[in-house]
Amino acid sequence: MLLVINCVVNPDFVADFNRIAAEAADRQGLSVTLCRVADLHRLEDLAPYTHVLISGSETPIVEDRPWEPALARAVQRSVEDGRPLLGICYGHQAIVKSLLGRAHV
Repeated sequence: MLLVINCVVNPDFVADFNRIAAEAADRQGLSVTLCRVADLHRLEDLAPYTHVLISGSETPIVEDRPWEPALARAVQRSVEDGRPLLGICYGHQAIVKSLLGRAHV
C-alpha cells in the first residue's frame, strides 16, 4: 500500500492533487492512502505502507512549518524500516532536511 503525503498548502490545489494521485495509483492497481502533511501527526503507524511518496509544495523548505516534526519522523521511520521513499521537489528537500539537517538544503 502506498502512502502519499500531500504537502500542497493552497486549498484550491489540494483536491486536484489528491484526485490526480488517486487516479494514477488506480491505473497502476495500487492501494493508496492520501494524507495531508498537516494531518500526518495523526498517523501513528507506517507499518501498513510499503512505499511513501512526499509531494511537492509551494512552501519553501527553508521556512519552518508546524508539520515538519511529524514529517521528519515519517521520513526517519521509513528509512529505518527500509521502506522505499520518494520525494518530489519539496518532498525531496524534506527528506534531505529530515536526514541531514537544514544546512544541506
